[in-house]
Amino acid sequence: AAKAIKVQVDMMQRITSILQSHPWPVKYFRVDSSHITNGMEQLEEWFDLLRKKAIEEVVIVNSSWLDQMIDFPINDLDCESLRRIRICFFRISGIVLKYVDNLSAIDLSCCAITSQDLYALVSQSKNMKELDIGFYKGDAIRLNSKTL
Repeated sequence: AAKAIKVQVDMMQRITSILQSHPWPVKYFRVDSSHITNGMEQLEEWFDLLRKKAIEEVVIVNSSWLDQMIDFPINDLDCESLRRIRICFFRISGIVLKYVDNLSAIDLSCCAITSQDLYALVSQSKNMKELDIGFYKGDAIRLNSKTL
């Protein structure tokens, strides 16, 4: 709407402002964006706020992926309340999660992730019921899960 009336709105700052001023828990957070200003730093700031608000589900689509593949700071989203992560068009690496046992669903649609990181993520997730990969290009996938 802002573009139609030729007004520039910093949506990333607007989202940050809403998260900062929202006084209650946030169960669901979704952003579909073709322009994530400051990429990983912006996501880290949001995840810090969302952890404090007991987030349960995060959905983030990086629509700028053809031009800009952003690293997804999955470790910064690590919190006890998180149940579902759905991310599209990000690079994911170096996964070290403490609260991964609480995750029941992970969607990594068109994400760049190594088979080793995917194996580690799934094997640590003791309650994972759903894993969506979407598109995977790389080594053979090997998974270890009793609940998937």
